[in-house]
Amino acid sequence: MGSIPTALADFDPAKVEAKAATVSSQWLNYAGGDRYFALWLAIADRHVARKIGLGIMDLADICYRDLYDDGVSPKEAAAEAISSDDTFGGMDW
Repeated sequence: MGSIPTALADFDPAKVEAKAATVSSQWLNYAGGDRYFALWLAIADRHVARKIGLGIMDLADICYRDLYDDGVSPKEAAAEAISSDDTFGGMDW
C-alpha cells in the first residue's frame, strides 16, 4: 500500500494495513479511493457515533481531508466535527 500517513501514526501499522485493505466501500468511495483516508474517516465516524449516536455524515460539513492531511487524529477530528456542528457544538460533554 505505502507508508502510514501521519494522521494514523498512533495506530499499530500492521492493523492499519489490515483494516485499510478491508475498509467499507462507503468510506472508500467518499475518500476517492484512498484507503488510508477511508479508514481514517471510518474511525472518526465511530468516535462520533459513540459520543452522540450519529455519524460524521449527519453533522455539518467540515474539511475532513484537510484535517487528515494536517495529521489530525481521527479522535481529534471527531471532536472537531461535533464542536463545529450547530446542534451539538454548544453542548457540554
